[in-house]
Parts: sequence; structure tokens; C-alpha cells
Amino acid sequence: MLVRRTTPVPFECVVRGYITGSAWAEYKKAGTLADEPLPPGLVESARIDRRSSRPRPRPTWATTRT
Repeated sequence: MLVRRTTPVPFECVVRGYITGSAWAEYKKAGTLADEPLPPGLVESARIDRRSSRPRPRPTWATTRT
């Protein structure tokens, strides 16, 4: 097996539809998730409905090849 040392690329994505981790930290601080307001009164690890969210453009790093 050949391996090469690389620099990690830290990222996070919400997959399951629950507010936890950095999403919970943002909600506690500003009441938002990805700068979109969420209903008040959510608790940590609560299920959230994100189907009404506006589509997000892909970041430029995700579409460029090196």
C-alpha cells in the first residue's frame, strides 16, 4: 500500500436532521442554523425539518479540481 501524508480538511455536514454539535452552539447563540432562523424553544438533539430551506450553492472548493 502506498500512502501520502496530507493536510486534513475539516468539515461538518448535517445528515440526520437533528440539531447537535456546532449547529446546536449556533442555535443557542443566535437562534439560527446556517444563518437561517429556526423556531424558538428547540432542545439539544431535537429533530429539525429543513425541507423548507433555500437551496445552497456549492462552495467553490467543491467544484474545482487540482
